Amino acid sequence: MQKSRRRTRHHSSTPGPLSAKSLAQFDPMAYGSDVHVVARSGYPAVSIRFPVGFRDACNVGGSVGFASFALWLGALRERGTGPISKQIVEDMATGRWGMVTNNSEVFIDANLYTDDIVEGTIWITELTGPDRATTNLHVEWCRVDGETRTHIGWSAMQTTWVEILSHGVVAARPMPQYFHDFIEPMTIPTGAKNIAVPTQPKDVDRGSLIRSAPMVPRNPYLLESEVFSTTMHDGNVVGNIYFGNYYIWQSRVRDKFLARSQREAMAARGALGELRCVHTRVEHLREVMPFDDVLVTMSLAALYERGIDLEFEYFKVNQDGSREKLAIARHRTVWTMPGAPGELEISPPSKLPQSLIDSVLEAIDGK
Repeated sequence: MQKSRRRTRHHSSTPGPLSAKSLAQFDPMAYGSDVHVVARSGYPAVSIRFPVGFRDACNVGGSVGFASFALWLGALRERGTGPISKQIVEDMATGRWGMVTNNSEVFIDANLYTDDIVEGTIWITELTGPDRATTNLHVEWCRVDGETRTHIGWSAMQTTWVEILSHGVVAARPMPQYFHDFIEPMTIPTGAKNIAVPTQPKDVDRGSLIRSAPMVPRNPYLLESEVFSTTMHDGNVVGNIYFGNYYIWQSRVRDKFLARSQREAMAARGALGELRCVHTRVEHLREVMPFDDVLVTMSLAALYERGIDLEFEYFKVNQDGSREKLAIARHRTVWTMPGAPGELEISPPSKLPQSLIDSVLEAIDGK
């Protein structure tokens, strides 16, 4: 995999015929999809390419935020099944069949910016569970500049084909034969060589441990919480709440906490540093449906000199005030100072602002 430190823009110097596309300077390479054999695995994979939009680059310093990678993951999962998508939608439209997300995660190893071209390459590493109804999907994200592809990060997702038994209640079932026949040729057998899919974030020096949560069933180091009221806008064709919302809620709750002590740094658009997510994983326990209220709590897992580990819990809030746990999430961050404009590498971790350390300690110590 080739790697460059700065992003450059690839332009063709060959003039073409006058057309609407040439007048608009539209890049026909900005969007595309392909199925090809990946050299390092020897198995076919689907690659989908698209430009980074304004909305995607929501980090303080202008790079792509972690929630955007999760939303892209969902989009690639759906676009990657294009040849059978009509059959999938027809099955789901009956109200009897669907797919649920068991877990998903995002690893971010480098920066992406608005107008960069990003390519996601999808692998299916194995079919598991009863009747092999569960699909384990992985995506490598690369920045594309001409013939150069620069690794940016990874994403993963596990989904299961289910029968919908009642409102919010599902059970795993064998996937339809057309679905199985489509993905089986692209499934890499367990134990295949040269598939370097990460299971842990990169080990970087985040300095000395300042505080960690005790090993008890319920984390007592609550930092922030918020209740989100869902609607049909938060759902999807299956009828449940779309998995990408769990990452958006993470971002909103985390930013709400940061705004109290880091408002100046956040307004400075990264010039004073920013808290960057380098890995996050969501584990789903049960389904939640549109018009349910969802409580999201954020607690401290570990506070380091140069980064923070966070834990999120998601609860359905019932009308009587009781709660049902929906999901849990882990979220690893580093504090980084700005690099050169357009720098692809994430800057090495720097010391957290003392104001942020104080804000965390005050929240957990109740001062």
